[in-house]
Amino acid sequence: MPNYRSRLTGYKLGELRWDSEKTEQRLVGFLKGGTFFALMGCTHKGKIYTPTDALDEAQRRKDRIDAGTARTVPYDL
Repeated sequence: MPNYRSRLTGYKLGELRWDSEKTEQRLVGFLKGGTFFALMGCTHKGKIYTPTDALDEAQRRKDRIDAGTARTVPYDL
């Protein structure tokens, strides 16, 4: 997947990435069993994510899924 970057530094997450006219768009999530689980969207410029806590929040969401206190819902394209 050329638009997927795995292993974001310090997190057990990856991101789907693409560019729009002014900003780099990101969909932060993780791969499991060949399925991408989207946790949240954000923008990225240089080393700055907006919202600034995007990676921390995405990691909290993944932790809740792993702990069984949150669930996932499939989205078919």
